[in-house]
Amino acid sequence: SPFFEDRWDYDRTLETKTVAFKEIISGENCSGQSAPLPPPLEEEININMMPIKMHPDWFTAQLPDKLHRYIPILSTVLDCDYTQYGKVCFLTIHESWVEKGRTQRRPGLHVESPGPRGMSKENGEARYLWAWGGGWRQRDGIYMASNVDHSCAVWNCTINDREDVDEEQEKSAIDRLGNIEYLRNALNNESRYLLEAGKLYWITDRTPHEALPMKQDGWRQFFRVVSSKLSVWYEQHSTKNPIGIQPDPKITKIIKENKFETK
Repeated sequence: SPFFEDRWDYDRTLETKTVAFKEIISGENCSGQSAPLPPPLEEEININMMPIKMHPDWFTAQLPDKLHRYIPILSTVLDCDYTQYGKVCFLTIHESWVEKGRTQRRPGLHVESPGPRGMSKENGEARYLWAWGGGWRQRDGIYMASNVDHSCAVWNCTINDREDVDEEQEKSAIDRLGNIEYLRNALNNESRYLLEAGKLYWITDRTPHEALPMKQDGWRQFFRVVSSKLSVWYEQHSTKNPIGIQPDPKITKIIKENKFETK
C-alpha cells in the first residue's frame, strides 16, 4: 500500500493480536456490579478532562449535586481497574442536543494518543510517545459510554509507532492530535464494532475509533474516564476541579497554550 511506503510496513503499524477494546461485563472483567449509565438530564453539560481523585470518599465533593448520579459508574471504573485507586484521572461528561447527521464528539478516524512529540532538553531534542491514558490488559486506558446506539465505532487493534522515528522528517504513524484517517482503508472491518447505548467500554489510547453521525435529532450523553497515565493536560480546553485537585505533576505536564496552536 502506498500509505505505508512513506511511514512503515503494515505489520509494524497495526497490531491486531492485542486486546485493545472490551465491553465491561459484571463478574467477567469487573469485580463488582457494573453500574448503568444514568439517564441524561436533557440540558447542556460539558465537563471536559476534569482532574478527579479516584476515591469513593472524594467523589461527592468533586461533582455538583446534579451529577452525583454518575458516582455509581465512576465506582464501576474503580472496580474494573483497582490500580487507579487514589490516583488523579480525568473525567468527561458531555450532554448536548445533537442534530441528525451531525456528531457530538470529534469526527474522523483517530486515536487519543498524539504520537511521538518533541520535548526540549539541554542535550537537544528528545522524542517520546505521549500517553493519553495508555492501556494494556484492561489496566490504565480509557473507559467510555454513551446513551445513543451506534454513535461511535471502534476497531479492536492498536496503532503502533516505531521507536526509531525519523527525527529530520518527523515521520510518525500517528498524525497531529491523533489523526489516522490515512489508515482507514488498511483497517479490517471484521475488527470494527459499533458501541451500544448504556454499556461501558474500555479502550487503549491507541485504539482507532470515530464518532458517527446521529440518525435522528436528540440528546446525546457521553461519559469518559481517562486513566492517570496522561502526559499532558491542556488547561485552556479542560475543566478545573471544584476543590482544586490538580494533575499529578510526576506524570502529567500542564500546558497553558492552545492545543490547536501548539506544535
